[in-house]
Amino acid sequence: MKDLHTLEHRTLALAGIYQAASLVDQIARRGDTVESEMATLIGSVFRQESESVVAIYAGDNLPAHVALQRGLRTMLEAISTGKHREITRYAMTLVQLEGKLGKHVSLLDRIGSGISDSADQVRYFGMTHENVLARLADLY
Repeated sequence: MKDLHTLEHRTLALAGIYQAASLVDQIARRGDTVESEMATLIGSVFRQESESVVAIYAGDNLPAHVALQRGLRTMLEAISTGKHREITRYAMTLVQLEGKLGKHVSLLDRIGSGISDSADQVRYFGMTHENVLARLADLY
């Protein structure tokens, strides 16, 4: 990927983390989530070889900033008003875990292989089907 360190890319990457944390919070509290918002994140797992962070999060006919609207809004509210403290804790924990995981190349390779193997399931079942989600959960 090129230009990973632009403000836009950093903002979108952090918005993706905030969106994931927000969806986890919603699932934990209410037992449901918005499928399109979840699909954006699941789709990003399968687009790691993209040219940019924008391409990783861009959905079907949606630019990344629209697909990550929930994450961007949650992050902005957390920064400007102090709301969403629990979600911010989740997000920062994800950042810390990513840092630890990045030090284990063999584990990253195994996860990458599992993601590649899961691509067939995505084509057959769809991005947010329970079989796909279960297989991805097993990888992590």
